Amino acid sequence: MGVVRAREDLSPRRDRPDPAAEWLRLALDDAPVVVLAVDPRGRLTLVEGRERERLGLTSSAVGRSVFDALRDEPGTLGLVRAAIAGEEQGGSCTMAAGALECRWRPLRGPRGEVRGAVGVGVEAIARESERAARLAEQIPCALWTTDLELRVTAVAGRIAGDFAGLLGRRLDEVVHEVGAGAVEAHRAALHGEVSRRHLTWRGHDLEAHVAPVADERGRITGAVGLGVDVSDARALLSLLRATLESTQDGILVVDRGGRIVTYNRRFAELWRLPDEVLRTRDDATAMRAVLDQLVDPDGFVARVRELYDDPEAEGHDVIELRDGRVFERYSRPQRLNGVVGRVWSFRDVTGRRRVEEERDRLLVAEREARARAEEAERWLRAMIDGVDAILWVRRLGCLDFEFVSNGGPVILGYPLERWLGPGFWGEVVHPDDYRSAIEEGCRQPWPTDAPRRFEYRVTAADGSTRWVEDHVSLVRDAQGRVTHLRGVMVDITDQRTAEQRLVASEATLRAMMENTPHVAIQRYDAQGRVLAWNHASEVLYGYPADAAVGRTLDEVGLLGPDGVEEFRRRLDVISRSGEAVGPAEWPVRRRDGREATVISTIFPVPGVTGTEFTCMDVDVTARRRVEEALAAHASRLEVVASVSRALDAAQLEVAALTRALTEGVAVALGADCVTVVHTEAGDAVERVETFPDGPRARSLVQRVREGAVGWAEVARTGRRAVVVEGEAQVAIVPLAALGRVLGTLAAARGAWVEPELRLLEDLGERAGLALAAARHHRAAEAAIQQRDEFLSVASHELRTPLQSLGLAVQGLQAQARRAGGLARVAPATLERALETLARQQRRLSRLVDALLDVTRLAAGRLHLELEPVDLSTVARDVTDLFAGELAAARTPVAVRTPGPVVGRWDRGRLEQVVANLLSNALKYGAGRPVDVEVHADARRARLVVRDRGIGMDPATRDQIFERFKRGVSARHYGGLGLGLFIARQIVQALGGAIHVSSAPGQGATFEVELPRAGPEERPAR
Repeated sequence: MGVVRAREDLSPRRDRPDPAAEWLRLALDDAPVVVLAVDPRGRLTLVEGRERERLGLTSSAVGRSVFDALRDEPGTLGLVRAAIAGEEQGGSCTMAAGALECRWRPLRGPRGEVRGAVGVGVEAIARESERAARLAEQIPCALWTTDLELRVTAVAGRIAGDFAGLLGRRLDEVVHEVGAGAVEAHRAALHGEVSRRHLTWRGHDLEAHVAPVADERGRITGAVGLGVDVSDARALLSLLRATLESTQDGILVVDRGGRIVTYNRRFAELWRLPDEVLRTRDDATAMRAVLDQLVDPDGFVARVRELYDDPEAEGHDVIELRDGRVFERYSRPQRLNGVVGRVWSFRDVTGRRRVEEERDRLLVAEREARARAEEAERWLRAMIDGVDAILWVRRLGCLDFEFVSNGGPVILGYPLERWLGPGFWGEVVHPDDYRSAIEEGCRQPWPTDAPRRFEYRVTAADGSTRWVEDHVSLVRDAQGRVTHLRGVMVDITDQRTAEQRLVASEATLRAMMENTPHVAIQRYDAQGRVLAWNHASEVLYGYPADAAVGRTLDEVGLLGPDGVEEFRRRLDVISRSGEAVGPAEWPVRRRDGREATVISTIFPVPGVTGTEFTCMDVDVTARRRVEEALAAHASRLEVVASVSRALDAAQLEVAALTRALTEGVAVALGADCVTVVHTEAGDAVERVETFPDGPRARSLVQRVREGAVGWAEVARTGRRAVVVEGEAQVAIVPLAALGRVLGTLAAARGAWVEPELRLLEDLGERAGLALAAARHHRAAEAAIQQRDEFLSVASHELRTPLQSLGLAVQGLQAQARRAGGLARVAPATLERALETLARQQRRLSRLVDALLDVTRLAAGRLHLELEPVDLSTVARDVTDLFAGELAAARTPVAVRTPGPVVGRWDRGRLEQVVANLLSNALKYGAGRPVDVEVHADARRARLVVRDRGIGMDPATRDQIFERFKRGVSARHYGGLGLGLFIARQIVQALGGAIHVSSAPGQGATFEVELPRAGPEERPAR
């Protein structure tokens, strides 16, 4: 509606009568409208129209305050004030005098000043003069008149521009444009009839009112029509109906006469009313149809009567139904110019009531869990601070620490705030070690993710220099990017001091050996030619240095042909292995021809032209027997050291440990070796390692796989054994740790002596400890990986409902801001937001409940409240609780029971088992039918839950009952992987068992067997 501009003089011009104005005045006097005009102070200046009497106004009301005249119409007065204030937006309201659409706009003078306001009740348009004609132009509708020949004689109103083309034309001539209904209505008006028609004209959806026009003598002179654009009203009515149907509340509207005006589908679903009852539109009939569903039907009827007797009353109460459902009932009067009926709203709060009870219980459990977590955090911090090392974390490429354990202040003496300050570590690291320890070690790109080890010096708070060993590893974020470095720093000052002393001791020993008169030392090249010959060699062998240097041993004549060949072979072995050989006993011949026995040790040393060999000989001819024992002991120590070094290098990997053990024993003792590692359960072979790969080794492996007596006996008793295999003796020793045999070590060669067997036993014990450590390490890594996977899934599962809760709250806040407050937000919007909040709260409650059950099971605190319980009732009740989720997933469920099946069980835990199995079937059942069956005999009861969904392969069936395990990827199916684990623990606690049968694509059938007498009583500890 445009702004209405008035002339300076708003009074009618009596000196110049206008025939058109007089004609319009006659039309207004007989039209079903009311037209009001007020001055800037709110005084009425014009009151016209046939409907003015409905408002209690007559022409005598001119001069009165509109605020007194319409004090019972607060909505209309609000529009009057806005129009007098000059607001351009307009508005409408329904006046209490009847269904009059009231619109108000400001009246402006020639200079745009506000001279008052004009309003019209949209049933007809009238004006008495030129001023009334101008007012009619501002009416928010179309107004027209016709004469006795149905010719359009006048058109007015704000949307009259679209009708200007009809002016002067007969309606029956343009029937193709206006429609036959419009023509019939105007002809009826010429016979004195008033009619209302719905017309469509050039994009307008009009509610048209057509009435006769009479002169002073009562003769009909034509017809007047008023068209109101109701396009927006019809759209709003459609939106209101859609909103009514989308709410989760059941809505019923009843008029004052007890007739059902409207209702939504949710109302019929909640009360399960058949269509034939609702079609009666009788409230009493509908109420009688639901009484048999109520726990207290008399109270229900009494409350309804009480509210009907007091039309202005509002009501809210709770209704309990016999099937266990609980409804909240709201009732408010329906007002339309007074109370015209009553609106009833019913909400199913069954689930919410149970959730609220469960929520209170979970809040208590949450507080207890939080206290335990805080206690665990204190223990963890105490453990970190109690480690005799410095644990630290700093960002990649930065020297400033982000975290330092309590070991930092304790070991180096600097306070913790100094450690965490800027530039601290650059000041503490020794300048000579800065480049190797910091720049090359921590700032350069790492070739691999393997931890790196650094040794460097730092300055302690007391000014002393300390050596530290720093084990540094990378820290990656969720995207795999390296963001931090973390390390464990150990003070090795005492160790370095000891190493320096050891080096000094070695130098002293070397000098002593060089100068001792009893150790003959020679150096040879790769061809066995003498390069050096000390004085002790001259004394021992009788050859001067110039007679020996440059010649081979066979040329010197110390060894016979066999001895020279063996010497060269040993040089070749040393060259390939890089390890020393000896000390070994050698028979030699002196220059004077006398026989002698020497203990010779040969080891490689770097030379100018390649590897050279140093040979140290000691004459043991006079002390042969004593030296034989010493030589044997030294040989055993060398074997132990060699194998131990190999085991240390394996670094907790079972494959590397077995390979190092097998090769080390084979090389050191000259035997064919086979190492067998049993599975952790001990009932099968996990790994077999052989060295070297020859016929005898393969034969040993075959004997192991055939279950030869020797191996089985050693594995069973844990005691060594020696068996004969062909021409060789096979020594078998256990690989044992902590009283458990983890495997066996078998070495085959010609013969074995007792010292060598004891040596094998010692190596087996060392290897067993290494294997046990490797398995513990592997188990720890698996546990850490399982923990990380669980934390990732749990965070995702918890984040999803939290995000939904946040979005719902944000949306509600935005609606409240747009509407000017929460109280003005549409009820449907509030209902949707609250439903979202409730649904996500229930999901969070289920997640927390599952986590708490896992905690109780891990701590062995699963408490049972045993009582007589009907398994059939539990199955039906739990299925009813899932009715909403089953309906949303379009999954039909059939429950079949033979009648009561009573046993001594825990009802709550049994409901939890049925709920977990039904939830599993709903999740993986692919929307196909689910069967729940109960069977029983005299001693046992059986619950069967069968779905026809995706199924699972046999490999998956063995792990789905484990904690945090699932049959499919968590990416496609949510959840924590705890439901079936908790179900099995509860069933076992009740003395029963749970089984599953399934195949891919064939669904899954879960069977729970329970003793009806309940679990066996366990003796108190």
